[in-house]
Amino acid sequence: MVSRFNIQIGEHSELLVIGVSPTGQTVALRGDLYAVFLVNLDKIEDAPASFKLNGLAGSIAWHPDGNKILIGGDFNELYEYELLTGIVRKVVALPSTTNQVEYIEDGTKAVSAHHDGTIRISNLNTGQIQSISSHRSEIRSMSIPKDRRVGLSIDRENNLALWAIPTMERIGTLVRGTSHEQNFSQVAPCVAIDRDGRKILLVHNSGGKPVLRYWELGK
Repeated sequence: MVSRFNIQIGEHSELLVIGVSPTGQTVALRGDLYAVFLVNLDKIEDAPASFKLNGLAGSIAWHPDGNKILIGGDFNELYEYELLTGIVRKVVALPSTTNQVEYIEDGTKAVSAHHDGTIRISNLNTGQIQSISSHRSEIRSMSIPKDRRVGLSIDRENNLALWAIPTMERIGTLVRGTSHEQNFSQVAPCVAIDRDGRKILLVHNSGGKPVLRYWELGK
């Protein structure tokens, strides 16, 4: 049986899904006026938790303990929201807006991909930041496997970079974009790496046609 629910959230004219919790229980939505809503699908009739930021949220990551979320967006900060208390706090200031963010090291650090082509690891307790200038243009997508040893990122010119997380060193470029691959009006690039960090999948637009590429990494 399929059940359908219609949820009215204030006067917001547009809602965008920006994240789903690992359990699938909570959906994060971005609304107008820099608002973020957290809808509990097990209590769909209840009013969702909400908070506001100083810009548009673009990426959300759930803390390993399930009690916090990390938010990046078109602002030069990362924020944490505590689900139990409803408190929002700025955890680190950054020199560029954030397109994607993930927790690492049991939630004490974060990896973020930025508009300026840089990958950054931020210590959320001390505010210390390490950086890799892995791209010359905006990073559109980032993927990190379960073991958190390596990361992948792809920019708007289809350059796919592989980098080591513990040492923050660039390993190399798997794909170097060419002029005919730089039209993202139809298909935006997407990159994924499996949980073991051994298989890589890239979907992008090449010459107006969708292309799927696949690699297996050695140990």
